[in-house]
Amino acid sequence: MLAKIFAQLVTTAVVVVAAVMLFSGNSSAAQNTSQLEIFFTDKDNNLKTASLADEKWGIDTVDNPGGAVGTSLSVVLDNQGASHLSYRDSRPGKAEYQQSDLRYATNSSGTWQDEEAFGTDGRIGANAIVVDAQGHVHIIFNHYPANDPSNGELLYANNSTGDWQVEEVSQSALINSGNIGIDASGLLHTVYQHNQQLVYSKRTGSNQWTSEVITSFGSRLPHVAFALDSDGQPQVAIVLQDENKLKFAKRGGDSWSIEDVTSWTNGGDQHVYLGLDTNDKAHLALTTGPGNGRGPHYITKSGNQWLIESVGAFITEPSYLSLGVTTDDTVHLTFATAYDNSPQLDSDRPLHYARRVDNQWIVDQVHEEGTVLRGRFPVMVTSGASPVLPDCFARTLGLYCANDPSPVTNPNVDNTSSSNEVSSGDNGGGGDSGGGGGGGGGNGGESTPAPVAKPRVLGIQTVKVSAADKAAPDFIPNQQVPVIVARLFQEVFGRLITPAESTYWKGRARSDKATETKLRGAMAWHQANGSTGAMASVVTAVNAPASTTNIISNKQVPAVVEQVFAKVFHLRVSAILSTYWKGRARTDKRTKSLLEGAMRWYQGKGLTSPTS
Repeated sequence: MLAKIFAQLVTTAVVVVAAVMLFSGNSSAAQNTSQLEIFFTDKDNNLKTASLADEKWGIDTVDNPGGAVGTSLSVVLDNQGASHLSYRDSRPGKAEYQQSDLRYATNSSGTWQDEEAFGTDGRIGANAIVVDAQGHVHIIFNHYPANDPSNGELLYANNSTGDWQVEEVSQSALINSGNIGIDASGLLHTVYQHNQQLVYSKRTGSNQWTSEVITSFGSRLPHVAFALDSDGQPQVAIVLQDENKLKFAKRGGDSWSIEDVTSWTNGGDQHVYLGLDTNDKAHLALTTGPGNGRGPHYITKSGNQWLIESVGAFITEPSYLSLGVTTDDTVHLTFATAYDNSPQLDSDRPLHYARRVDNQWIVDQVHEEGTVLRGRFPVMVTSGASPVLPDCFARTLGLYCANDPSPVTNPNVDNTSSSNEVSSGDNGGGGDSGGGGGGGGGNGGESTPAPVAKPRVLGIQTVKVSAADKAAPDFIPNQQVPVIVARLFQEVFGRLITPAESTYWKGRARSDKATETKLRGAMAWHQANGSTGAMASVVTAVNAPASTTNIISNKQVPAVVEQVFAKVFHLRVSAILSTYWKGRARTDKRTKSLLEGAMRWYQGKGLTSPTS
């Protein structure tokens, strides 16, 4: 029975991605780049990576020895943005899950290099990896000796001397993938399970570990996610399988506080994932939800209350979740699913990436040249600002592509309603029709376009950077956008940029203001007209009409925006677009005529807002 429990545990990929931000060493280096990578094992047992850059997914092979690699995978980024992986390796001649070694891979040299970190006649289970400020790799892993495969031991390996050194942490102990951290002093921290107790342990020297018990559990092994906060204190999310409860434990001083998060009544095998933002706020995800509802569920705390929301209600069988938080505090998820009626095989499930934008989830299938990637054990690492989503978005009603507005519909979902649509892009501000702008527009007439055929999809397109902008000497590369936006904003407005303003201007820099000249000109226009771009910072109405008799009152704005938007686009306005157009109605487009004219200007360009 114990061997069976061990086998179930080691096939589960539980990853804590917060370590990517907390242990990157040079924090400025992490913040100046935008990086998103998803590592997964394909149906042929090759370990691959899908990276998001310039709005496209690029695929690369990490390891393909002909055997089974990439299961029990743990990944971390170093302070230079290089990826480091530890994983179970069953090369030819070894049976997957029965015989395996611990393998390590990195692309720090510019190409993928892999090596054996620990060879054994037994097998490797779950493992967790971190990289210290000096670039040394530290891995904690479960090992099951060939002569006693039912009794696992917890081992620790590092390459600080140039060769791999291994020491024992504990006998009969189990770790979840990702449960490792390193603090500012270089001390290792971990959480593991031992004798029906959840133990927190810290390495204070060679072969020296101090330990303390967090809580006890029943006969079923809990699923655990772990992260260190900015003070080097641990936070732990715990699924107690016997009690059907999710708990959250936090260490302060020398004591632990534990609170209930949620519970469910109909059992099921729940897995939990945890990341911390820049304020040490915890963000959690469950593979399904309380009561095993559809889709992965996202959980965070507001005040004293834990809030739970679904991520893609159309998902029927989410598995192998991974959660990350970028330095702009955007929450990201990746997972494999079977929602498109694919065969019920782990290796043939479509891969998904989701990010939380303005309290809504945008879900994207991971594509390579139009083909949906499939695999198992997807693990995500993130750093820097939130990456720009590619052209294709899997919304709650199906898959939509900017260059092909016809949807690839989900057969399990009614596609006749658009009530659950979510929009991509950043919130916009007042138009910039001069000084480097070009965004206002007058009344485009009263003619009504032909109705859009069902399914009524939003069909928002991503604004493409022009070829002329890309060829310009002052073109802003994607990875330099956050830095250049912050610099230009300070030069134009004379102060540091706020997060809301940064979000807006980064969106413009990646779309219609892709050169420093254009971006500076647009900022100068806003500065001259009493705006900074982001809606929260608009304090005065600009371009106010000479006559005030037709001005839309503040109370009328929501209804008028919904009415005019439906008239122009023949669609129901989404929450994000409503926020944008309500801002315009309260600033520079303060009459129905002006508002409709601006909408028709964007409608003529196939858009619904500057950043759509």
